[in-house]
Amino acid sequence: MIREALDKGIDNFTLEVSSHGLTLGRLWGVDFDVVAFTNLSHDHLDYHGTMEHYGYAKGLLFSQLGQTLDKPKYVVLNADEEWYERYSNMTAHEVISYGLDAHADFKAENVEYYNDKTTFTLRSPEGVYEVEMKLLGRFNVYNALTAMASLFAKGMKVERIVGIFRDLPPVDGRMQKVEMEAPLSVYIDYAHTPDAIEKAIESVMPFKENKIIFLVGTGGNRDKSKRPTMAEKASIADYVILTTDDPRFEEYDSILKDLEKGMQHDQYALIGDRGEAVKHAIEVSEPGDIIIFAGKGHEDYQIIENTKYPHSDKQIAIEESRTKYVHHS
Repeated sequence: MIREALDKGIDNFTLEVSSHGLTLGRLWGVDFDVVAFTNLSHDHLDYHGTMEHYGYAKGLLFSQLGQTLDKPKYVVLNADEEWYERYSNMTAHEVISYGLDAHADFKAENVEYYNDKTTFTLRSPEGVYEVEMKLLGRFNVYNALTAMASLFAKGMKVERIVGIFRDLPPVDGRMQKVEMEAPLSVYIDYAHTPDAIEKAIESVMPFKENKIIFLVGTGGNRDKSKRPTMAEKASIADYVILTTDDPRFEEYDSILKDLEKGMQHDQYALIGDRGEAVKHAIEVSEPGDIIIFAGKGHEDYQIIENTKYPHSDKQIAIEESRTKYVHHS
């Protein structure tokens, strides 16, 4: 892909780096100019074992940035995260910080959340700017600051960056609002870690009118230790539907029982078949409810055993809500 980009005359390339890729040496020889860190949350512990090991695995990105000081390189770090100090000390290059709480080079203040946009005041090395964007929720303010600081490191003017953000479309499947005729607010999100689940629910709390219905599933034959914690975080919602994501070769019951251990209240349903679970969310809904379908995001398939079957949370929700709300009203 990098070769293809070069052939097309593109000279900037953004890559999401995995902790697996770092520890397995898959990034040896890739010479980065700017590396950025968003956050560290419970994930991949079936591979790393502990959060400490996972944290240090991510730290390889900063420590391997190289000691060649004839070429400017930058490390963009979240000053609100507890690993900030450690990662800062792992690199010989300049650190550009961002955050909402701590003192930082790029700081978001006066953040206002709406159900279709987010606004905030940006304090930056080039002055203060008012930012408006179509990305929703607190976690997306962090994502925006990461991107802003990274582009600034590459030499782009902050004023231009702020202008670009105003026109950015929402990202497919990341707290994406689904347009539908029903009197509901429906979002699809890729959240599949306890931290992401908490953040997804937090991002709709400011405009909660009635109840929040949260559907979450987890993949089969993968990290089981995070399942109860995922359900625990999902319990912030008024009604929770526990289901599967890509069950692979694992039985529905085994996945649901692991999830169920974490539930903090009794307002929930266990439905192994994800398609049925999505329909159930619409069935139990009432006008004014907010529904979040978590775990699949933009994906349009489900892996059962080793076959990919077509599946779209979004399509099922639209069809089901049409049946319930539009045809009966």
